[in-house]
Amino acid sequence: MRTRWSGEAASAVLASALLASSLFSESLYALRVIGSVAFYVAVSQAVGLVFAATGQVFLAFGAIAGTSAYVSSLLAIHLGLHHAVASAAGVSASVLLGTAVSAAAAARGISGTHFGVLTLLVALSFEVLVLGMREVTFGEAGFEVPDPLAGLGGLASARAYALMGAALLSASTALNLLLLRSRVGVMMRAVGEDAELVRFSGVNPVRYKALAAALGSLYASAAGQLYAHSNGFASPSMFSLAEVDALAYLVCIVGGLGSAAGVLIAGTGVTVLKEATRALGELQLAVFGLSLLASVIAWKSGALRRTFRLKASGRRRPSTSSSV
Repeated sequence: MRTRWSGEAASAVLASALLASSLFSESLYALRVIGSVAFYVAVSQAVGLVFAATGQVFLAFGAIAGTSAYVSSLLAIHLGLHHAVASAAGVSASVLLGTAVSAAAAARGISGTHFGVLTLLVALSFEVLVLGMREVTFGEAGFEVPDPLAGLGGLASARAYALMGAALLSASTALNLLLLRSRVGVMMRAVGEDAELVRFSGVNPVRYKALAAALGSLYASAAGQLYAHSNGFASPSMFSLAEVDALAYLVCIVGGLGSAAGVLIAGTGVTVLKEATRALGELQLAVFGLSLLASVIAWKSGALRRTFRLKASGRRRPSTSSSV
């Protein structure tokens, strides 16, 4: 218990520091970095919930986040919908998409690599639609995202998005910590280990996989909108597989699969490293990639879990024959 709480205390301190920085920072750049941290941490928490808990190789969270950002922004631009209505529509569309893909695949027994390929096709379909419907989506060039908080002024608007981002990463981390220690979380882990055994015990694994996908999609969709508003811009490259999903899985590996606190700390560190190497220009990808590769090789079971002695967020799984 003592070691587990040390990791959670570290993540709580970090989340508090990000909230405080959002409140008092006078730097637009720093506030946008906080927005980027919030985006990657929230998406990584989605991966941690869906992949680490239920074993679903979900490779379309970038597309889920992008769908939310694009739907909400384009509805406001083309149809003039109120930002609150457009935002709700974007989140709803993304959560429905993620849940439907997971539930349909689970109902048909599609899992493992096959499910990963299915979600990869979803990610590619998002990119094809955005690039192909350029009259509506503005194609690969992207577009300026309407800012409902523009009246506050540049700094105040950036601070508001940073605060919302810090609140989102805190909420997603706390919810994962609580959920994965609950009975529902225990059953999610059971489904991830052996869905057929869970089915034979009289429990439908589809609902647990769908629930995890719905919550993960909610994290990603909210993060996608905040990320687009924080940057004032949206383009397909911002939500690509390489830019979002690959990095989120690396964050989960470095922070420790199943450790919500570790994901928060790792996500913050990885995002800051990415920003710190941006000044290297063409060398950024090489330096950034090698740094992450070194972390993964050196600490296969999770760099931060070893450093902070973080335990996976969950209790020992009971027999799947227990009633739920």
